[in-house]
Amino acid sequence: MECPCDLSAPFETRSTEKQRGWMQGAAVAGGVAQEWASNAVPIATFEFILMAPTSAAIPIHEEPVTFLNQHEPYEVKCRKSETFGNTQHLFRTVVTLCFESRKNRFQAKELMAAWKARNSGKRFVEFDIAMSSNITDVKYGMFSAEFTWDGAEPNTSVFLKFFVASTDFTVSFGEKGQPFRLVFQTFPYGSKEMLQQSSSQIQIFKLRGAIRKRQTEREKAAKLGNQEQFQPSYDYTILLGTPFDYEVEDEPRYEPSVSSSESNIASTSSSSISVIQASSIANLSISFPENSTSLSGCVPTLPSSTSVHQNRQVSISPTFSSSSVSRTRKRTLNTSRIDESYSSRETSVEVDMKQRLRASCSPSEMAEWLRMHRFNNYLHVFTGFDGEDLLRLSVDELKSLMGNDADAIRLFNTARKKPLEPQCVVYVAKQDEDVYSRVALHDCTVDELRSHLKHLSDRTIDTLCVRGPKAIRVVLTDEVVCSWNAESIFRLSLNDGSCLLIPE
Repeated sequence: MECPCDLSAPFETRSTEKQRGWMQGAAVAGGVAQEWASNAVPIATFEFILMAPTSAAIPIHEEPVTFLNQHEPYEVKCRKSETFGNTQHLFRTVVTLCFESRKNRFQAKELMAAWKARNSGKRFVEFDIAMSSNITDVKYGMFSAEFTWDGAEPNTSVFLKFFVASTDFTVSFGEKGQPFRLVFQTFPYGSKEMLQQSSSQIQIFKLRGAIRKRQTEREKAAKLGNQEQFQPSYDYTILLGTPFDYEVEDEPRYEPSVSSSESNIASTSSSSISVIQASSIANLSISFPENSTSLSGCVPTLPSSTSVHQNRQVSISPTFSSSSVSRTRKRTLNTSRIDESYSSRETSVEVDMKQRLRASCSPSEMAEWLRMHRFNNYLHVFTGFDGEDLLRLSVDELKSLMGNDADAIRLFNTARKKPLEPQCVVYVAKQDEDVYSRVALHDCTVDELRSHLKHLSDRTIDTLCVRGPKAIRVVLTDEVVCSWNAESIFRLSLNDGSCLLIPE
């Protein structure tokens, strides 16, 4: 069977018979219940593939379930089929998290109000913008989110993070968590006519519970032995077509503000977000906030106090034609001053050591330290923690609390501020001094050495030279610095903006 997650294969190579066979095979592989498979779209207009494995212990006649972890990003690959004859390329997709059980659907408003009271300022689902590609115009509601994407782009993907868990709506302890239905509704940009509704059944766990649940399901299926009764498990989940009569509650959605949890975009240094070309539709214009260049400019610059999505408006205008900008070329928005504490990062380790977390830090200082070091998404995890509480935690305890091994290791190392081992250490002293200063070089570049020497001598250094064989002056380059021993000793000879390093 052709792997549906291979998005690199062009649609042009697929015949109509192959597409129908793909959809039938996907329905069989997914084990969709008969009532869903009978109403599925015969040829997919859009492909939405959740890059998470399905359960291994689901009977053939039941719909597959995908187990996910709370606070962990999951990729959904999006693509438009070439069989979609409309010339429309820009689409709006609404992602909604619905209750699966009919009882909870009837009590949805009451359950959501209770959850919102317990989790103030949070949503069911959000996008990880820094990891997503070719999406724009992101808006959020309480239990839904939407984004705009260009169907002509082959590598559109959105990363989802869930802040709700299936056990949040259980009545008693030990009760099985409630399943959700992840629904993707796709519309033409600027229209309310739905083109396709795709969905998949999911269950969300806390503290990496999805991994344990998948392992338990595999062991359960292996013990029963009769593998023909169960659906095969795949490394991906296909969101199959859902009949339009499956009602999905709508809600107003708004652009995120800087204070929301997706402010991790604004705290990621040297990040750039690819924005899809809106020129795929004729007569479309995009207006950016003040201090940004016009659409015909090379790269618009965002103000430092605004998020990537804030104040960006898309409007239909007869003054702009699609020929003015190539549709296939992507623009990149580079944030100019993303994080003051990181954009002005120095090369010396001493500057970084000043931001060290101390055991005497109060809970408020602790929260500010987490924001400064780009741990915004985990502020709710460490509510009430002071510096001593965090420094007592081991790596394994942080992994269990945060649910993300990479971020847990980064937090562990950042909290203890383990100094980086320099590639080269240089000891320098002026000709009339006997006390040497230690200079640690991490990049082994001339600019790095010049900045240290300028700080030590309080002079402007334009030319750096080193004494070579027969007392000749050799211009210092990066290659020369890299050739030095791990520890080197020099005398400084300063004269009118030039500095001569005399080896000892």
